[in-house]
Amino acid sequence: MEWQRVDRAPAIEDDVVDLWRIVAAEPNHDPRLPALRALLSEEERARADRFLVEEPRVIFTLARGTLRQILGGYLGVAPAEVEFDTGEHGRPFVVAPEPAGLDFNVSHSGRVILIAVARHRPIGADVEVIRTDFDHEKLANRYFSKPEGERLATESNAERDRSFFRCWTRKEAYLKLKGAGLTFPLDKFQVTLLAGEEPALVHTEIEEDDPSRFVIEDVDVDPSTMAAVMTSTPRPTLRGWELAPEAAS
Repeated sequence: MEWQRVDRAPAIEDDVVDLWRIVAAEPNHDPRLPALRALLSEEERARADRFLVEEPRVIFTLARGTLRQILGGYLGVAPAEVEFDTGEHGRPFVVAPEPAGLDFNVSHSGRVILIAVARHRPIGADVEVIRTDFDHEKLANRYFSKPEGERLATESNAERDRSFFRCWTRKEAYLKLKGAGLTFPLDKFQVTLLAGEEPALVHTEIEEDDPSRFVIEDVDVDPSTMAAVMTSTPRPTLRGWELAPEAAS
């Protein structure tokens, strides 16, 4: 995927999903922070300040401030004028101005943030830094469906890390689309996970969903990560964006 740099969110149609990539500066002193923090509500600034460690405080500020810029661009208002509420499981949504059918989802891992935006269709996204310092088999047996665990076990050691996170991000994207986080058991639905397989929801026992109603796309956000986005059919066009740093000033 190509990531185009812009200073404002473009117009979005129903057949498009926009993906926004944000990468925090290293170390955790990003020049965008003061301007983005100024866009946050009092409650958001208080929430950021409750983080005792600097990195999550920086990531939250970058993610929420940039989200305000992006949504303000789509909705034609100043970023600080966007108002949020949260659903039963903590997923935020826009309450003002009138969201005009916009749905969005935010994910982050390490220094990488991914924001997905769609109109008149549900959206879920997940990004994860690919790690090797854990027991794939133990976690797969605990969280994945039996067929997923069996397929993961067929992978070579060289491919197993990527296949694990390919499965994890696709499953998380589905749960986030549903707005339920991890309140639904991960072993009650199945996704494809092997390299070369078409990304797909194979089977689900959640709310009598029909797997054919959903599409999954893997997203090349950063070489160190695996990412996926899920939405409803028909399959949308994906567009990759980065917000120009000067947009935060």
